[in-house]
Amino acid sequence: MRQGCPLSALIYVLCAEVLGIEIRKNEQIVGYKYNRNKNEHKLTQYADDKVVCLTTENSIRELFHSLNRYELATNSRINKDKTIGVWIGAFRNNDKDFAGIQWKDEPVESLGVFVGNDRNLCSVTGFDVVKDKIKVKMSYWNCKTMSLKGRVIVLNIFVLSKLWYILESQEISSHILNELNDMIKNFVWKDIHQTQFNSLHDKYEDGGLSLQDISLKQQALRVK
Repeated sequence: MRQGCPLSALIYVLCAEVLGIEIRKNEQIVGYKYNRNKNEHKLTQYADDKVVCLTTENSIRELFHSLNRYELATNSRINKDKTIGVWIGAFRNNDKDFAGIQWKDEPVESLGVFVGNDRNLCSVTGFDVVKDKIKVKMSYWNCKTMSLKGRVIVLNIFVLSKLWYILESQEISSHILNELNDMIKNFVWKDIHQTQFNSLHDKYEDGGLSLQDISLKQQALRVK
């Protein structure tokens, strides 16, 4: 099959679903049970990405056994050198090293979000990284000549959008929120504050500039 063929993605998904079925039907792989143990969450899949939720050590061994069988059948390979396991919950003090991967008990980054036992540390670490990226973006756009309305549009589209992904799963601390709001104020007004900051969040017809409100966005994501 040629590279870029539109059928390749569909064929890949069909093959990947075989592995998904194996994991879901394998009773030796125990996921997270909820609703008085009537329901069980094991696996989420999207395109070529799989996230498996396991709650026993034997489940991890059984998962890798299934993965090895899948590798033999499809010639796909897991890069164990880039794979990191995290001991969490009741396993957090576990010092075992198995399945040929590296195991840690401190936060690690997964798809741009830090995960681990200390939720506050994960949150602070993750938002510090995003804050640095926002500073770089603001520095770039500060060199441009823009109107007040234009600066708010840049913030909404190119700057604050970097927050929403991590904000879906983690709470932003009050001091980081204050730091970000101070950065936003200085970017909009260039150190000459012309009105109340909260009024910028109002709609145009109410005298505002429809600036995205980070706190309100977080509340909306929690409702979602």
